[in-house]
Amino acid sequence: MHPHIAALPDDHLLRVLVREHDVIRRWLGELESAVVCLEGASEATRPECIRRVLDAVERMRRTDLHRRREELVVYPACLDVSFDEVATALEGEHAEMKQKLAALTDEARAIAPSPAATFDRLLGAMRSFRFVYDNHMYKEDRVVFPLLANAIRDEGVWRRLHVEAMNCGALLDQEDV
Repeated sequence: MHPHIAALPDDHLLRVLVREHDVIRRWLGELESAVVCLEGASEATRPECIRRVLDAVERMRRTDLHRRREELVVYPACLDVSFDEVATALEGEHAEMKQKLAALTDEARAIAPSPAATFDRLLGAMRSFRFVYDNHMYKEDRVVFPLLANAIRDEGVWRRLHVEAMNCGALLDQEDV
């Protein structure tokens, strides 16, 4: 964790988002493991591997709540401190992530009826999605969030942003943390 973020209180919005990134990284690993499971699956193990893939993709679809919080609360905060280009770039990455998640979802749903025909496309979709998501979270965790923490020092502003963000919904359940 970046030192500027680590120095913030545990319930600070940016710390919450970084913890969510950690959970999302774990989910990405589970997704990759599930897809790789299919590669060497026998007829007997294929149904379980397919179920794991579909469950992992569904978990990744839950990240829409996280992205919505960033888009509705964090990125406008970037605009408030004149980080316009940063907010625009991150919103563009979110659009790309949504597109790649849709492609991954389509490939995962297609794998069940004909696993051999679609495995390579599923593997490619998963790798592409993971690459974009990992890079995006790295930029936020290591660059954007520390800059934002430095730019906005008023705790009242952060409390207001935290309330707004949590009103968007919670990504994490107790079993996720």
